[in-house]
Amino acid sequence: MKKVLSVLLIMLFSIVLIACEETPNPPAGETDASVAKLALAKSGLNAIIADPTNITNGFQVPGLSNGVTITWESNNPGVVSVGQLAGVFYNIVVNRPEKGQGDATAKLTANLSIKSALSDDMLTDTWSVDLTVKEKVVASITIDTVADLLDLKEPAYDNNYQVTISDMTIIAKSGAEAWATDGTGVVMLFGAGDKVQVGKVYTVSGTIDWYFGIWEIKNITATEQTDATPLDVQPEVIESIQDKIDELVAAGENTYALEEDDDASKGNFEAIYATITGQVFMIPGDTGNYSTYIVDVDYDLEQEWRAGTKQQPADGLLVYYQSGDLAYVRDHVGKTVTMDVVIYTYRSNQQTFAIYYVGGPTGIVADYTDEEAVATAKTALSLPGTVNEAGNLPLITTGAGQTNISWAFKNADDPNNALVNLATGAFTLPAQGTSVSVTLVATISRGDVTDTKEFTVTISNIQIMTVAMARAASGQVTFQATVLGYIADDTILLFDETGFIVAYNNSTDEALFADFGKMIEITGTRGAYNGLQQVTNYDWEVVGDGLDLPEAIDLQSLESWAAADLLPLQGAIISAANLKVSAINSVQYGNVDLTLLDELTGKTIRLFWDSRITNTIGGADFLKALAVGDYVTFENAVLAWPNNGPAITIYNANQVKTGVAPELTDEQKLALDKAALTLPETAAEDLELPTGPLANGTDVSWASSNEAVLGADGTYGSPAEDTIVTLTATLTNGTAEDTKVFEILVKAGDSLPELKATASYSGATGNMAGGNNAATINLDSDLFTVTANKNTPSNNVGLNGSGQIRLYADRASGDGNELVISIAAGYQITGVKFTFGASTNNPTATLKLGDVESSLVNADLFDTTLTHVGLAINSFSLKNTQTGGSNNAQIYILTIEITYVVLPAAE
Repeated sequence: MKKVLSVLLIMLFSIVLIACEETPNPPAGETDASVAKLALAKSGLNAIIADPTNITNGFQVPGLSNGVTITWESNNPGVVSVGQLAGVFYNIVVNRPEKGQGDATAKLTANLSIKSALSDDMLTDTWSVDLTVKEKVVASITIDTVADLLDLKEPAYDNNYQVTISDMTIIAKSGAEAWATDGTGVVMLFGAGDKVQVGKVYTVSGTIDWYFGIWEIKNITATEQTDATPLDVQPEVIESIQDKIDELVAAGENTYALEEDDDASKGNFEAIYATITGQVFMIPGDTGNYSTYIVDVDYDLEQEWRAGTKQQPADGLLVYYQSGDLAYVRDHVGKTVTMDVVIYTYRSNQQTFAIYYVGGPTGIVADYTDEEAVATAKTALSLPGTVNEAGNLPLITTGAGQTNISWAFKNADDPNNALVNLATGAFTLPAQGTSVSVTLVATISRGDVTDTKEFTVTISNIQIMTVAMARAASGQVTFQATVLGYIADDTILLFDETGFIVAYNNSTDEALFADFGKMIEITGTRGAYNGLQQVTNYDWEVVGDGLDLPEAIDLQSLESWAAADLLPLQGAIISAANLKVSAINSVQYGNVDLTLLDELTGKTIRLFWDSRITNTIGGADFLKALAVGDYVTFENAVLAWPNNGPAITIYNANQVKTGVAPELTDEQKLALDKAALTLPETAAEDLELPTGPLANGTDVSWASSNEAVLGADGTYGSPAEDTIVTLTATLTNGTAEDTKVFEILVKAGDSLPELKATASYSGATGNMAGGNNAATINLDSDLFTVTANKNTPSNNVGLNGSGQIRLYADRASGDGNELVISIAAGYQITGVKFTFGASTNNPTATLKLGDVESSLVNADLFDTTLTHVGLAINSFSLKNTQTGGSNNAQIYILTIEITYVVLPAAE
């Protein structure tokens, strides 16, 4: 008893000392930066446990945060115990009370310390949280080994039971998954990630989960057994894929999850670690998740692929799309390969046995030529874009196809080279708070073939970036931000005080959105898609409460709405009042795609809402009901960036409401009419000069610099030679007055035809007839021949619901639809004007005016009017020529207007 009392007194004395310790006072005028770091680290702990009153699994807690060292202790280690430090995290092991014993409680305490920035003193603090550990929902059973788990056939334990198995040797990893054995069987550790390493031994705790015919352990904590000897597990050698499939079918290994309601009562598949030899095969025309297989060496790759059935699996092993290094595997399509895999289950949704490739970025042995080996190794070779913890770069010396790799610095005089050891890959961090870049060159060779690949690696000693820093970086980034909301398919907006960025990941976006309004720490790969700045392939954790919504930017206070000028505000919170719906750009796929007009300034911007958004709060019924002429007002909406350009979108229904027509001053009315007032660049006949009142009530009077050639009333003077005339419009609206000047090229009279007319297509749904290969479009003049060719294999030319002509391109071939228009003999086309709708997937096109071709890109084809005048042609065509990528591109034509003349009769 005395010994126990002495220990308690010592502990009490220690606590009193800590409680009484005062933070050293810095010298006058100086601020101890460590004080702020200590406070930040402590405040961050408030968010590490989402719900302390509902603990059912083990978890991890940080041992280091922003330079602050953190140690942990529990007052009830029988229920909540602190495991070993793994990297910078401690594993917290949770032992739930047995069913019927009731919930248990424990206090988890963090001790924080950091050296003062101004002295040798240590600054300390403590933080604690009360935990409620929920009792088990199923009765206790004995699962001490993997074999015990594999024998379990009770569905009640699925997702409801936590196990702890020791002496687990990690035999393989792929992507986020790992496989472990204790000598009695092999089991998947789902989502193990960097918590385990191949060849090491761990005690693994986690929740058991039955999924597609297998037991797996998820939500794991792993404590390394440093004194344990790993098992020497050799892969099974499989030389015939089909023989192995037949063997598994004969044993009934494809029957555990054939029906939708199957569960653990049917038994489970045990993962098979193997070395296989076969050909890499991709189903022709299938670029989806389930298209890559390993088939037998003698399999005829030209034969039609036979999909599997419940009774007979497909003739190959499916490479599961979440497998690590999948792109590397696909680089070997058509080749015979030998590689290490884990056959992990029978995928009943695809009727095939499925594998993860576990050989890493260079582990495939294939029948390469020297050129193929070097090219494959170059593609597979990678380095992280950013590193922010001291360690080693993977400067491998042997690459795919038994290639040799050597490393050098691109700039031998760069002083930052000193941070990297080329012999070992070891690197050191620069000074605290700084970030530098080093460019390395890999020389890849085999036989007489040599190639090089450059990598720029950012070595950062900035532990946590801001959003602005992350946007400016490349490669891997880590930053803290608040989760704001969905703004596009699988695209979630994040922000901090420095800016906005989106997170894109089509497998975890809903889980991230569940942390709406929270502050998260996110690590992922920086990039951009169609100009949208984003982070992909990310992991995150909640670190606290989110920031308050920033003050919205008044969009109408900005001078320009051009993409280049709005780009710095991408993702920002914006407001805009009383914008008029001036056009409906598209009605495809349930999306809302409109053009909005600010009648006060004449500026326009898109409104785009993506119907694939799964968690728009409150829906988008209001947006879907908008019609041309309606007015809308936005409050705290988002400046999104679909298809390389700005657009307003919402993530919450209360961000948009009905607007009203703005009241314009005389000056504003005049400015709008001035912007809309146009004249042709050339004249070959009398011009109609508008005198008003224009759309907003403005009156116009005209003056000419040469009345004889082109009068102030628009009279054409038939000059002897081409002459430039200046027409000046004086505009008056109430008390407002302004001028607008036009320079007109007046064509010589003796070179001009006598008559001018126009023909047009106005988007009416009744003036187009189509078959399988072409469509005929009727203009309002019978002088023209108009066809739209399918150009196999592209889709048929068509009309959408608004009568817009659709020109479609199959990106795989680039042989897209083509609109061809020609005029009858005795006439000549002098001008062409297209009005385009909201084209999709950034199309490109070729416009051929007579014999002159020009290339058009998305900016020319998206919600744009394209005018060509002063022509002398008999025909023109527009062809969708988009190639590359995975999505098909489409051009939408709203109207076509053609100016033409009658040619003089031959003498």
